[in-house]
Amino acid sequence: MKRIIRYAADHPWAVLLVLGIVSLLAATQLGQLRIQVSAESMLEKGTPAWDYFVATEETFGAEDVAIVVLRDPDIFDRDKLVQARYALRAIADLPGVVGTASLFDAKNLQNVDDTIYVKPYLENLPESPAEAAQISADAIRNPLVLGNLISADGQTVAINVYLKRGPADPNFDREITAAIEQQIAPLREHIDTVYQVGVAAMRSDLTAKLRADQQVFLPLSVLVLLLTLAFSLRRATAVVMPLATAGISVLWTLGFMGWLGIPVNIMTSIVPALVIIIGSTEDIHLLAEYAAGVRDGLDRRAAIGRMADNMGVAVLLTFVTTYLGFLSIALNDIQLLYQFGLVASSGLLFNFIITVALVPVMLGWLGHRASAGTARGQVQTWFQRWAVSLLGAAQRHRLKVLITAAVLAVAAILAATQLRINNNLLDYLDPQSELRTNVERIHDELSGVHSFSIVVDAGIDNTFLQVKYLEEVQKIQQFLAGMGAFDRSFSFADFVALVNTVMEGDEEAAGDEPLWLPESDDLVREYMLFIRHSDVAGFVSERFDRARILVRHNISSSDVLNRAIAELQTFIDANVDPALRVEITGKSVLSNRAVEEMARGQLQSLLLVGGVIVALVSMLFVSLRAGMIALLPNLFPVAMLFAVMALAGIPLNAGTSMVAAIALGICVDDTMHVMSRFHEELRRHESRADALVA
Repeated sequence: MKRIIRYAADHPWAVLLVLGIVSLLAATQLGQLRIQVSAESMLEKGTPAWDYFVATEETFGAEDVAIVVLRDPDIFDRDKLVQARYALRAIADLPGVVGTASLFDAKNLQNVDDTIYVKPYLENLPESPAEAAQISADAIRNPLVLGNLISADGQTVAINVYLKRGPADPNFDREITAAIEQQIAPLREHIDTVYQVGVAAMRSDLTAKLRADQQVFLPLSVLVLLLTLAFSLRRATAVVMPLATAGISVLWTLGFMGWLGIPVNIMTSIVPALVIIIGSTEDIHLLAEYAAGVRDGLDRRAAIGRMADNMGVAVLLTFVTTYLGFLSIALNDIQLLYQFGLVASSGLLFNFIITVALVPVMLGWLGHRASAGTARGQVQTWFQRWAVSLLGAAQRHRLKVLITAAVLAVAAILAATQLRINNNLLDYLDPQSELRTNVERIHDELSGVHSFSIVVDAGIDNTFLQVKYLEEVQKIQQFLAGMGAFDRSFSFADFVALVNTVMEGDEEAAGDEPLWLPESDDLVREYMLFIRHSDVAGFVSERFDRARILVRHNISSSDVLNRAIAELQTFIDANVDPALRVEITGKSVLSNRAVEEMARGQLQSLLLVGGVIVALVSMLFVSLRAGMIALLPNLFPVAMLFAVMALAGIPLNAGTSMVAAIALGICVDDTMHVMSRFHEELRRHESRADALVA
């Protein structure tokens, strides 16, 4: 490393040429950058759980929809429905929309003189208030419609818009959300309340927030760096150098992301600021060492040479530990973590290369020279005096320091056990966000926008044309209703019960009243002769060997949802016919599991970095004890960090799951520099105390 720094100082034009060529290549890739907030990036793909989820979507269709909500005390007024139908047709024709579901196409079953008629609720618009009231009552009676397409009070109706994202369309969420908004905006002149919710709208809002955050945090990172450099180094040239290396590093990192097709997402969006803050520390260490050489009366070339001799090993060690720590995150199977680990470690690698190459060149041209009155013995900063005093106090009270640290560490670990996991996309938005308000509103009026699926698989054709197995599905739904955690569930059993109730001529059965299944399997088969499978394709497979219960809810906390699903799974294991395979799946379920994997991935990263610290310091001092001494100060702030998060109610999610690794990456820098310099000073002083003071 010493030779590399000296070579860069001796061959400035070659260094600038190489850096310039690579920077131009990186700049050409910036146009490939895109912002993407996708639930799928949180999931572990290629696992059995992922494969089962994909198969479920292929059989029953996707869970994710955009929901257009219309609320008005007179929502079934003919003129209002005419306007709604115009908007529905326009939405159905939008690119990316593969289908819609609403009262305009949902099937109404009616028994007229012992003859069953199946037609859409709003095939013919109501001509009178009485007709409107009848349509509303019929819809509320249908358990597949109530809470899905109409509210219990009959004043809110919904249009479910099914979307298909293009594989290479990073702007899909923003464009489809804006397109739907354009079509529903005119409805607000006729209908009291009109809004849209759904995963696409959430991702669109979050993408906009990421863009806004980048406009704040990147300049803020630069400002923090400027103030730090101005306060500590007090030289304009010293300020320029870290800014130059940071700027080029960010350019290379963004170009690298564009080249590999890695998007700016919840986690990679913090990498530029990370590179600026962590990467600039090496510049500051090098500049400080150069300044120390100048104060000792050395010229530029000699000061650069001493900087290379004194700091080369320390800079290399700090880079290796930090780089391996972030690279270890890329070993995770979760795409979001893989991308973050790869980009963060590569960004720090770029910064290291640029720093050791460019700083010597710039110092050779712009570095300040020695002047009268700058001898080291004449200058001692307030911080040096404070540090030496603190060192003396710590040495005099070693036992008290160790006991205090141990007590704090134990208390922090106990507090950290209360850290909760919550990976709700809405938590990234402002509490006053209109979207968050709308999500709560649809929960109150219909049912929550979040969903998951319970798939009951028999593996035998026509199983769910048998009453016995439909009762097993109902058994699960009854338990769901009794839990009180979820809003509503929908299944093929609900549909069969509705058909049976209608066939028996009980038109008074309402949505809140129990519907009943047929008494025999023959009746179920007979009913299905009059029903097209496409009408129930979202709830039962074409061969009737698999049934799906769609559960909608408004649980935002991953921890609460996980506990509820665990309770549900316990009930299923103990009470459902063991001949049936029951799987709980869905993106929300898989993403919750992924957050738990993130926590394990973070532990893996911490263990790897800790191992690297112990190994490098042990080799440096030829002592395992020295390695352990270097490790403890780095684990202490991580424990405190988790305690603060737990006490402040800050959850562990996609955005915070890597904070400990970042904190450790920063802490390692100080530790390696202190240990490396201490090792050098031990050669020059007779005692450890003198070496520590130096």
